[in-house]
Amino acid sequence: MTKATRKQEYDKFAMLEPRLIGIEQNVKSFARRVKKLKTKDSVFCATRWWYGYGEAQSGIRAEVCRLVGWNRKPKDELSTNHAYDIVYDHLYESLPDCQHEDMCWSFKDDVGIEAL
Repeated sequence: MTKATRKQEYDKFAMLEPRLIGIEQNVKSFARRVKKLKTKDSVFCATRWWYGYGEAQSGIRAEVCRLVGWNRKPKDELSTNHAYDIVYDHLYESLPDCQHEDMCWSFKDDVGIEAL
């Protein structure tokens, strides 16, 4: 599936579930702030932000799981693996790359993220 086709699929799912548009706007806004903040000491971790900071179900992924995929209620076109994969990939790829050299989650705090 091409990137353009995946974007069309995402847009279709966002029309069916408008809360995805708000999540996408938040992710892109956060990404812009992280890029502006980038310094030599920055250790932003996209994976850690996506899944949450040690609190179960606190990251963006938790919101996505409530809206698409197996956990979605009611069961419809958005409760499929396909919908989850498209939405997950689109939103995660909107985040900036990790800005650390260690493996994801291998450090205590994200320097500077609290300023966002």
